[in-house]
Amino acid sequence: MSKDALNLARLAELRRRFPAFRIAWELTQGRRPRYVAQRVRDGIHPHTLVTTDLAELHDELSRAGRPPTLPYRGRSVGWGGVPAVP
Repeated sequence: MSKDALNLARLAELRRRFPAFRIAWELTQGRRPRYVAQRVRDGIHPHTLVTTDLAELHDELSRAGRPPTLPYRGRSVGWGGVPAVP
């Protein structure tokens, strides 16, 4: 199997395994292919990944998910600095 055919097979597998992302490749003259994964729904993190390495794309997509939530530290503040919750 040629290198191009192998990369296309890997790309198809990534698309199957990660349906929350639209995965495409771009070819720029004189450079290696660039792979782009972009989320298809809000709430998925990261929004976009760009790399020239399919293994790196796989690793990053494997870690993808919801954005991290920050721990609550203190009281919520409403309009004009007035506490929203007593």
